[in-house]
Amino acid sequence: MVVISDTYFPGWKVTIDGVPSEIREVYGALRGVVVAQGRHRIRMWYRPGSVVAGGILTLVGVIGICAIGLWERRRAHA
Repeated sequence: MVVISDTYFPGWKVTIDGVPSEIREVYGALRGVVVAQGRHRIRMWYRPGSVVAGGILTLVGVIGICAIGLWERRRAHA
């Protein structure tokens, strides 16, 4: 097991040699992944659902503002 001395929190994703794997909570606070002996490429990134939801809501808001602006502009010229 490879243990990273960084805080475990739901939302972390990991791939080992390009294959999705599971991050485990180690010692009650740290992150760890189980790997076979040898050299591996481990990639971890933080992507909680709240960030994805926030991005989607932001995009919807920007599209809404643009639509309202276009509607108001057409209405003003009519």
